[in-house]
Amino acid sequence: MSADTSEPKLSLSAKGARNLATATVTVPQMVEITPRWLHKLLPWVDVDGGVYRVNRRKRLVARPGRVAATLNGDKARADVASLRAVPLFSGFTDANLGDFANQLATERFAGGAIIANEGDPFRKFYIVVQGKVELSIVGPHGDKLRQALFAEGSYFGDDALLSDSLRLPTVKALTPVTLLSIDKGQFDAFANNTQGLRDAIARALNERQAAAAQSNEFGESKIELLAGHSGEPTLPTTFVDYDEFPREYHLNTIQTVLHTHTRVTDLYSNKIDQLREQIRLTVEAVKEREEWELINVPIRSLTQTTSGGFHNL
Repeated sequence: MSADTSEPKLSLSAKGARNLATATVTVPQMVEITPRWLHKLLPWVDVDGGVYRVNRRKRLVARPGRVAATLNGDKARADVASLRAVPLFSGFTDANLGDFANQLATERFAGGAIIANEGDPFRKFYIVVQGKVELSIVGPHGDKLRQALFAEGSYFGDDALLSDSLRLPTVKALTPVTLLSIDKGQFDAFANNTQGLRDAIARALNERQAAAAQSNEFGESKIELLAGHSGEPTLPTTFVDYDEFPREYHLNTIQTVLHTHTRVTDLYSNKIDQLREQIRLTVEAVKEREEWELINVPIRSLTQTTSGGFHNL
């Protein structure tokens, strides 16, 4: 056994002194916490119950709907019923829509490909099955101005089926895209060979024009007004019409049950409140999950968050 050759201690070591020192303790940290900019940018509304109803003025000009389509291998097919989302086809019978769906051809474009150039005659109707498509024009100073961005379910060029002089902006595939399309010549042949189809198209156009005449630039029913202060004009009568079937969002909840023991909260809360910190970090996780839901889950419902409950055992 070797002898201890270490030098004798002349003073208290720092390691021993630390046992008598008071440590500065931080509150619990969590790497999962992010800046959550989306929470800060979005407007928030307090709600009283589980359903959020958006009441608004009645729209006479329907907003464009979405056309569902499926992709089976190299061939895409539009859902027949959803084709009525296109106002031009709203008067088609189920049989007409089925025959029309069979006329649509599948087209593919690589990312960055130009589908149509600005100013060129546009003679096709497109449905976006997969990918993103951008419509843009060249501004007065030579810069690009984006006019629209289309993704799955969107469509464009329906007016091209009725006019030989329609000119669209530049149409560019931002990603690899799959489209369903039909050109004007093929559509004309289909319409001429299908009994009653021209009449259905004419009725749809007349309804759209009549609705546009009675609506403002946003498609809402007009409120008749008269501006002026001279003479004794006959004032118009009017009323504000409401949408009879407003959109409703059924709220979701994010919840959990937090367990903590009384011996922890009673004995070890001298500097930092143990129960408060448990709740704080759980709420932070709830907020992170809320932002994830807002970004990644399709908007079928709004998200309502609760901090959940806790059991003091």
